Parts: sequence; structure tokens; C-alpha cells
Amino acid sequence: MITVISDYFESVLTPQLRKLQVSEEFQSNIRSVVEKQMTSAIYNWQYDDVRRIFMLLTAEEAHFYYPAAPEEVKAFVVLTIRNSPIESLQSDVYRITGLSQKISERQLKEITSEAIQFFKNYQIEELYGDGELPARDDYYGQLLDKYIIATRALDQLASSDEQECSFSSYSRADADDILHPFLLQEESIYHDGHAVVDGYDQTVDQTLFKQLDGIARDKAVFFADCFKMISRNAEKLFAILEYLLAHDATLLTSNYLLMHTYVEKRVPILKAASSRNTSAEIQMHLGDDTGLLPLHKKMLSNVRL
Repeated sequence: MITVISDYFESVLTPQLRKLQVSEEFQSNIRSVVEKQMTSAIYNWQYDDVRRIFMLLTAEEAHFYYPAAPEEVKAFVVLTIRNSPIESLQSDVYRITGLSQKISERQLKEITSEAIQFFKNYQIEELYGDGELPARDDYYGQLLDKYIIATRALDQLASSDEQECSFSSYSRADADDILHPFLLQEESIYHDGHAVVDGYDQTVDQTLFKQLDGIARDKAVFFADCFKMISRNAEKLFAILEYLLAHDATLLTSNYLLMHTYVEKRVPILKAASSRNTSAEIQMHLGDDTGLLPLHKKMLSNVRL
């Protein structure tokens, strides 16, 4: 384990989780995922194109995080810590973490703010040292190689100095099978008839799959306010984006428009809708056309919640 990761667990995260009374089993789950994500992120931070994708995927949250710190530090915290099984601590599945009630937003912010405070003392790209990270341990590198259409679109969006960018197409013979490994076969049904999973869960429930399948077949538009509302799990996010773009469908968010060969972005970006006033904030975003190009503006105006 990279020394700074070990130091973070020992001096910051583990004491926080114990204070919250998270079960030892779930603490182990969090540590395993966060270590894997941190190690891969730190290794890949040296590559400008990958770092730019990391910054893009987290900007809707990281830019607005506290305390004050370099943008890359806040992006690293969102990418590797906030987007982890820590999500379960404040979700409707909190019982699997050993908690008797979900944690508050204030408690969640303490986790992220103390992480930022810890890592602001370091240069992320200098933490790995020399040598190669074995491919089997390179979580993000595997995703970028596996989901090539999503990666191409995100890379164009992140790398271009312009608000829009066109690029060549890329086809996948297995496009129809992309989501199959994630399908939830036996759903936990609650009184409202829906499967309940948290924002980091990797599975795709049948309701979501039918929606995505219909959009893919119609080459239509899938809307979510922001990346985190699609998933905090990086592989699930990449898989959904890959599935849509491989079928010439569109992913539309309040800040980004992604198609198979064309992307647009809002400048400046809006803060991702919060969990407290989600509907009201999304409606506000849909009505805000500042910093949008015409196509993105038109598509958002046609969204009906």
C-alpha cells in the first residue's frame, strides 16, 4: 500500500468510521475499495489525458467542496472517497453498514472535508513513486481500456478548449451485451414496487435496464442532472455511457451533452443538484440556459421530469 494511503486510513478515515459505529465488516469493504481506487488514481495522475477525465467526472461536485484546496485535491477526494461504499452510510440501505440510522449530511461532509484537509498537503502526481502498476490493480486504467467509446467522448470533452467537439465514430460488435454483467436478476422489492440500491451499487435493476434499452433502440436521449445521479460507481457510469453511445443514443446532463461523435459542455458548470432539494434544483438547472450552446440548450428545454 502507498504510504500516504495507509497514513490516511490510520489517522483519518478509520477513526471516523469507528466513531460512526460502522461495522468492522463494512469498514473493511470501504477500505478495500478506497485503497484500490486511490492507488489507481494516484498512478494515473501522471497522465494528462487521464487526469483531465478525472477532473471532468468530479467537477460538478469537487469545485464546490470545502475546505479551500487545489482543485486536483478536491477532485481526488470525490473520485476515490466520496464515490465509494461510503455512499451507503447515508443511503436507504444504511443497515448493511451496521448503522441503526443513516448518517447526516454534516457527518458526510466531515468525511470529505477532513480528507481534503489531509491530502492538500501533497502533490497527487508525486505520491506513486517509480515503477508500473500491474494491470490487474489499475482500476481506472482497466475502465478506460474496456469502455473505449465512453473514454473517447469523455477525453474529447475534457481535453478540448472549445465548448463543442466532433470526432470519428467507433463501433462495438458486442454493443447489446455491455450491460448484461450488471443486471440485477433478483430484486429486493419494497412497498412502492422498486428495487432499492444505493448510489455506489454496481447493479442495474430491471426498471433502469428497460429504460436504457428503450432509449438505445430509439437512439433517443437519457437525461440525468449530473454524473453522480447516474452512478457514483465509476464502472457502472462508464458502462451506461458506453451502452448509450455505442447505440448512437445521447447522454444529456445539465452541464454536458455526449453523443457518439459529438460533445458539448456548459461554461461555467453548475453545481450538481443536492439530495436535499433534488427536484427543485434540477428544475432550476433546466431553466438556466447560461453558458449553453444552442443544441444543448434545445435538448434541456425538451426535458420533462
